Amino acid sequence: MNTRLVCLLHLAGALSTATLLHAQGTAFTYQGRLNVNGAPASGTYDFRYRLALDPYGNNYFGSSVLASGQVVSSGLFTATLDFGAGAFNGGNYWLEIDVRTNGAGGYTLLNPLQRVTPAPYAIFSGTASNALNATAAATATTATIAATASAVGTNGVSGVAIQNGAVTSPKIAGGQVVKSLTAEASTLYDDVTLAAGNNVTITPSGNTLTIAAAGGSVADGSITTAKLADGAVTSTKVGDGSITDSKLANGAMTSSKIADGAITSAKLADNAVTSARIVDNAVTSAKIMDGTVVAGDIGSGQVVKSLNSLNDDVTLVEGANVTITPSGNTLTIAAAGGSVADGSITTAKLADGAVTSTKLGDGSITDTKLANGAVTSSKIADGAITSAKLADNAVTSARIVDNAVRACQ
Repeated sequence: MNTRLVCLLHLAGALSTATLLHAQGTAFTYQGRLNVNGAPASGTYDFRYRLALDPYGNNYFGSSVLASGQVVSSGLFTATLDFGAGAFNGGNYWLEIDVRTNGAGGYTLLNPLQRVTPAPYAIFSGTASNALNATAAATATTATIAATASAVGTNGVSGVAIQNGAVTSPKIAGGQVVKSLTAEASTLYDDVTLAAGNNVTITPSGNTLTIAAAGGSVADGSITTAKLADGAVTSTKVGDGSITDSKLANGAMTSSKIADGAITSAKLADNAVTSARIVDNAVTSAKIMDGTVVAGDIGSGQVVKSLNSLNDDVTLVEGANVTITPSGNTLTIAAAGGSVADGSITTAKLADGAVTSTKLGDGSITDTKLANGAVTSSKIADGAITSAKLADNAVTSARIVDNAVRACQ
């Protein structure tokens, strides 16, 4: 219920009559205007009235006055309120009004609380006849003088003279007390207790409270991915060797939490990063510092780690009688044809006894295949050269070393 309250206070009876000798009772009339959602209300409402000792409604005097089934017409209503004898005795009061639709739901507090003006204190004046019993106040004139501030001497008001709850926040001069303590959205009054929460200690010493935070040690496994803002962990924030295996919760370090290039070799303690600590696919190329991955870090069957003990960028060059042909990711290495050039087989090319009968094709040794003096006795196995092996006219005088041919027994 969105309500707004405009109010007027009236007293029952002729309380302003100077010759009043008897109290007029303790009831007074309250008139107000009630708006609902910005428009004057009409209908039947329940009202609850309370006398507050401060403008915030922290403490109250006496009991509540209930006015059920109150008729409101064009926003206007009138109620007779009676808080009993002794209510208006010189203290400050604020009238709290709560309202609800007749018999339905809880009450809605109408803000702000209404300051009770001096008019109701005419009720208190009805007891002024008691002053006849006080000291030598023989006339009302003397009693009137006694009520002025100038008549009160320095330190004349003691603690026992002040009614409990009569001193409100506005009555207290600035810089004298802590009037309120605000924390988050709550404003606290009266006896406030400071409680030590997690990692905080509160130590009293006389009128001094020392509030200290416990050391910032990190419990093992307490840093989870949810605790880290994206990109929060940069190289400068991490002490060399400070990240050990036990400090990381499983899967805590995701790719988005690590600034590019932040994790250098020096930042990691030996064996700090285990497989369980890294989220699948979290380590991208940008996360790995150039030149830090060595052969031992690479799983088997993933890359060519070396080629004939060569590393890095290896180049294959075509040598004699070899061709290298790339096609996609395939290299085809082929040797040139195995034909023997004329005169290429010299005696130095042949091992002793290398040429046997079975190695020679029938008619394969022609004159042109042999270099001059190439065939020595030691190069020919006994009985290796048969007639069939020699082409017609293959062996000329120049092809045979002196004393190379001997008779076989």
